[in-house]
Amino acid sequence: MPPPDIHCKQVETLYSDHHRWLRGWLCKKLGCSEQAADLVHDTFLRILNSGEVLTGLTKPRAYLTSGLVGRLEKGDLHCEQSW
Repeated sequence: MPPPDIHCKQVETLYSDHHRWLRGWLCKKLGCSEQAADLVHDTFLRILNSGEVLTGLTKPRAYLTSGLVGRLEKGDLHCEQSW
């Protein structure tokens, strides 16, 4: 596990480089910008709390979507209408 300050910087870089793309990808898949925003937040929070080493990550978009694809395929992720 990298030192906390290095890990935070790695997550910050990953976020700034790929946040907009991931939100757009999820919004397209779900058809719901609010659900997409929530999932992006959850994804980056999970990464931040994991302490995983992100140095040398060659396919960051694949890394970001890896936990979401299975949930999308199973239908676990969808936009809930509350009206």
